Amino acid sequence: MSDHNVHRNTRPFNFDLRDMLLAFVFLAPFIADGAPWRLALGGYWLLMICLGRIILWTRSRLAAAGVVLVFCMGVCGPIIPAMLLLPYAGIERALCMNNLKQIGVALQGYEETFRRLPRASVRDENGTPMHSWRVELLPYMEGRSLWSRYNPDEPWNGPNNSKLSAQMPREYACPRDPDAGPPMTSYVAIVGSGTAWPDDGSLRLDDFPDGAANTLLLAEVANPSIHWMEPRDLTLADLAQGMQPHEGMGVSSKHNSGQGACVLYADGSVRFLSSGVPPTILKSLATVDGSEEVDRDSLRQKYPPKLSWANKYGPGLSLAIILVTGILLAFRPFRKLEENPESESAET
Repeated sequence: MSDHNVHRNTRPFNFDLRDMLLAFVFLAPFIADGAPWRLALGGYWLLMICLGRIILWTRSRLAAAGVVLVFCMGVCGPIIPAMLLLPYAGIERALCMNNLKQIGVALQGYEETFRRLPRASVRDENGTPMHSWRVELLPYMEGRSLWSRYNPDEPWNGPNNSKLSAQMPREYACPRDPDAGPPMTSYVAIVGSGTAWPDDGSLRLDDFPDGAANTLLLAEVANPSIHWMEPRDLTLADLAQGMQPHEGMGVSSKHNSGQGACVLYADGSVRFLSSGVPPTILKSLATVDGSEEVDRDSLRQKYPPKLSWANKYGPGLSLAIILVTGILLAFRPFRKLEENPESESAET
């Protein structure tokens, strides 16, 4: 039996170590980032490799031409799926911003009712934090039924209130973050002396000398570790770490590969804050009376997003790897045919 026939009787998916290495080279640059569209591109290229193996298995010049066609499709492949999935990434961010918008409307409803914002944490007579502002907003967020079952006389993690953990309003979780969701929230207040959420009370929206349009109320956090009923939020000390901190909790998200996070201003507007914004500007935005002049509309242009090594060089490196390995795959059938010229005549 000829080598050609032996090859034709071998299953096309008997991958060896070299094939596994090739697949890793294709997939690693996409999977490492974790973004949905990159994962889709990784799966797309894995499909291209499998199709290439099938075509190589047929060992004909027509099939070899098919490999070239597959390669050309593969070069265009990163563009087409990215164009299809880019709107999906935009929709996720829009949904996240809409969540903050709904929370902002609830805060304004609370402020109109009580002539003040809710306290960041409701404390008992001993000063022990009992409940979060997120719980206080339930009657203003289509959560009246949940609010009626919440017991304000016991702590947020008491025997009765603990039963409500899984019923977190959907507006409290970012749809982009897989770690967010009942019972962990994606949105926190910025609390502390000088902020819109002081430790010793609560303010009205008219009490901000810097103006409601220049004062942050809420911010998004990635990989949340705060229970939605827990009276715990972001402090000014946390802001000192800057955007997208490597350790601890801070203003961060998983939108656009961590290039920024959604925030809510006291005037009810929601913006996407660039990851390049320095801690000093963050503190200026979080305080109500710093008299700082910050043009929030020019922040993205003045402080562009900080890009990781993968974001800076990953696309170019991935394209180079794709081109080199694609060319090798495309010309491999021709080399095989020249080594086994009888294969074409055997097929005819």
